[in-house]
Amino acid sequence: MQKMHIVITTAGTSGDAIPFVAIGKELIARGYKVTLMTSRDHEMLARKNGLDFMPTGDADMPQIGRDERAFFRDQLFPAYVMIEKHIATLRANGEEVFGVVRVGNWGGLMACERHQLPFVIMVPQPASIWGYGQPICDEDRVLVNNWRHSIGLHMVTGYTIPEPAILTIGLFPDWFGFPDTERMPRGICTGFPFLDSDQKVLPPEIESFIENYGPPVVFTAGTGVQDIEKFAGVAREFQRKTDRPVIFLSHYCKTIGETENTMFRVLPFLDHRLLFPSAAMVVHNGGIGVIAQAIRAAVPQLVVPLVWDQPDNRDRIEALGIGCGIELADLSATGLQLALEHFETMDRKPLHLAAAAVRGENAASLCADQIESAIAKPLKKTA
Repeated sequence: MQKMHIVITTAGTSGDAIPFVAIGKELIARGYKVTLMTSRDHEMLARKNGLDFMPTGDADMPQIGRDERAFFRDQLFPAYVMIEKHIATLRANGEEVFGVVRVGNWGGLMACERHQLPFVIMVPQPASIWGYGQPICDEDRVLVNNWRHSIGLHMVTGYTIPEPAILTIGLFPDWFGFPDTERMPRGICTGFPFLDSDQKVLPPEIESFIENYGPPVVFTAGTGVQDIEKFAGVAREFQRKTDRPVIFLSHYCKTIGETENTMFRVLPFLDHRLLFPSAAMVVHNGGIGVIAQAIRAAVPQLVVPLVWDQPDNRDRIEALGIGCGIELADLSATGLQLALEHFETMDRKPLHLAAAAVRGENAASLCADQIESAIAKPLKKTA
């Protein structure tokens, strides 16, 4: 009997795609055909790891300074429509499809509703758990309802869209997410799914940098830092004030510019798995992917949250005693120095306990186990 075709639907930056590719890779190893449906900029990542790929649109709009309503109208919503069309094509070709839908991805959700497909919901961060469905504003509801009407679905009312999945899977450990049964019904946590590269060591020049100057303070700006110049400026001032080595990672490194200071390196990317274990501190905006890598490396982290799940992630880091947070408006070289001094004298037991817990789990495998169990449930009902 041919195995189910598993379709993964998500949207966002590389941090939003990587966990799903890791899970898809595990499912492929178990004999499933897996297709990732997301923006075109993740196609290479998907295909490199063996997943089929169906694009839902061009690369995501820059997060810096974007209008969220325009972003939904011009990018997210057309991607949702494209996901439904892709799944309709698969069904017309006789494919048996099972949905793995990122929480809040209404394209995957409504495609499964229209074609009566079983699906699970995947939640990358605890802040995305909603007890009564994902919130929707009036403007977005008009778009969604016009589309639903065009594909034969009833209109949605109220200010949430329910997600009646077989199972909700939290892509984080339960000790990090603190899920409760009211907000996460039929839910389970599997841990952080990592997609490790084949790279074994850091580039030689970075190895020499660390050997010559000692453990660096790593700044990783992510894609959501809205004032990259301020973030970089504070990092430079911190380096001059403390004479500590700094590695500044940002996709916007060309706008930041290089520096003649040999103890301040600006790079677009370095493998966090290889870099973070050598760091004295990681300063970042609170994205769940960086948090997971920092926990695994047992390195303290200073979170500078801006939007979405980031403030909630900061609160969880502080509650666990493995880092602290600071508002962007309060970010300064002095504040960074005080945070580093605190981390250098802190009780490191929570760091090592958390790291051991993360290293001891294979979240992608556990997640694949849960998906396989969920696939079996609807088959039993129709047998």
